[in-house]
Formats: sequence, C-alpha cells, structure tokens
Amino acid sequence: MIAFCDPGLANTAVIAYDERTRTIVAAKTFTTPADGPTPDFADALKRAELQAARVLAFMALHDCTLLVAEKYEDIPGPQRGAKHRWTTPLVLAKLDSRCDGIVWQSPKTVMTRYRSHKATWAAKRFGLVKGDTLLQNDHLRSAGCHLLAWEDAR
Repeated sequence: MIAFCDPGLANTAVIAYDERTRTIVAAKTFTTPADGPTPDFADALKRAELQAARVLAFMALHDCTLLVAEKYEDIPGPQRGAKHRWTTPLVLAKLDSRCDGIVWQSPKTVMTRYRSHKATWAAKRFGLVKGDTLLQNDHLRSAGCHLLAWEDAR
C-alpha cells in the first residue's frame, strides 16, 4: 500500500492506494483550525506536528509502506498561499523528520499535467482510478493527481 499526500497546515489530504488491485481504498482530509486569524510560530508548529502524526497514523492503519507527497515550491503572488507561505514547509519538515520512506513530487509538474483530471473529479465524474469516488474535496483530488503521476512514471 502506498499513501499519497497533499500536505498543508490547515488541510492535509491523504489517500491509501493498493498497488496490487490499483484501487484507492481509503481517503481522509485532516483539518487543524488556527488559534487566531494569523498563525504564530508556536501555533503553526503544534498544528504541523498534529498533521504529521495524523498522516503517519493513517499510513499505519492502512499498512502503507511508502508516502508520496507534494513537495513545496514557492510561487510568488496570490496563486499559492502567499500570505503564510512558511506554514506548508513546516508540515513537510515534520513529515520528513518522522517518516522513513518519502518520495517527493513537484506540485507544479503534477498539477500542470493532471489539471484536467482534477477538474473531471471536481465535476463528479469518476472512473479514472478504481475507488476515486472517495476523492470528495480539492485536497483529496490533488492527492489523486499525485497518484496518477506516480502510476504514469512507472
């Protein structure tokens, strides 16, 4: 089993994928609300640790031995969390420090290539991957795009 992850401080999505049957068997989005409108470092650190622990618990529950995750690439301007662009790297650092098997994928490369697939799922049209009906929000659909990139690279 492989876990695919779209990490973030407020929302982290993870899916479990059975490579033998080529089926998504579980999907979960973890949310951590901020203590206030602007996260301070202590709050962000606590939430990043919680997100990492949740991903690892999900992996253990579904016997995932590998994590494929979106690495962070800074995109200036409002396109990608410009206001708090330091928070996602904090989650990634916590995952990296606690997980032995991580494969990092470029979000720019993956989302450019699979944007139409994500839109198909958002329109509630399923069948690209067995079990993709579990991809019910934008974060899970991003994790699904990382799965597609993984499969295409094999």
